[in-house]
Amino acid sequence: MQRGFLSLIAIVISLLIFTILFIVVFNKLKLVPTTQSGSDPRVETQETVDKIIEQQNKEKIEFEQTDENDQKLLGVQTGKNYTALVYDLASSTIVTDTAGDGDCANDCFTKPLASYVKEQGGRGGMNGTYFCPPDYAWCSGKKNSFDFPVWNNRLKKWIQAEKLFWGGRGMMVFRPGSAQFFANSASAGVPGNITGGIVNYPSLLSGGNVLVNGGNLASNLKTKGTRTGIGFGKGKLFLVVARSSSVIDLAGIFISLGATDALNLDGGGSTALYEGR
Repeated sequence: MQRGFLSLIAIVISLLIFTILFIVVFNKLKLVPTTQSGSDPRVETQETVDKIIEQQNKEKIEFEQTDENDQKLLGVQTGKNYTALVYDLASSTIVTDTAGDGDCANDCFTKPLASYVKEQGGRGGMNGTYFCPPDYAWCSGKKNSFDFPVWNNRLKKWIQAEKLFWGGRGMMVFRPGSAQFFANSASAGVPGNITGGIVNYPSLLSGGNVLVNGGNLASNLKTKGTRTGIGFGKGKLFLVVARSSSVIDLAGIFISLGATDALNLDGGGSTALYEGR
């Protein structure tokens, strides 16, 4: 595998990552939002989301039902440009983990995604917060590093805890059978008594409201590419991989699935979704 995180074929080839969820997984980079003048981006965003929802409703959605006795994974839902693992939230425990046991600024420990899921006895997994890729100017000279906080459930502590108070990031935390979302992680303090926690950027949905628009996004988040995210709503947990999508498109997909709260995760060449039935 060359350059660690750059080589990945989900499920067939294991991805080296930092963090994982028991039903889910997470890790990797720091992005700085930019502003943009011109027409009201909130209007443009709502129009984009409305079009996405209309498109998803018109498409034939395939839903692969699992065994009736399985109370966790409800099915694999697919649309024209996305795949989603859908879990029953009330009967699920979401766990985050890291390969290393402490903060790491460079050359951090890594582990295959499948190993995380198997070690936790999980049903599925997804990569989470951004890697800091060495071809980004502020990541030059670094290897396998990540900046955003992640809860290590083995050690019952936050990794990169000093960055929990960075503004403009979202936080999702998990307890057995429940999830909680903070659109601004700086206002959440230092949550404890949890099994999973992840901070990332940008927040997509909060209480059913779309939080992203063209005026508050870095340019690379507006382009079409491979995106991943986690969301919840109506008693379900959603792990989504979207293709040829911006983060605004991703927000629309979560709404079409029934999510009320959602957070963008890592995408591009680091995308990985593991379903371990």
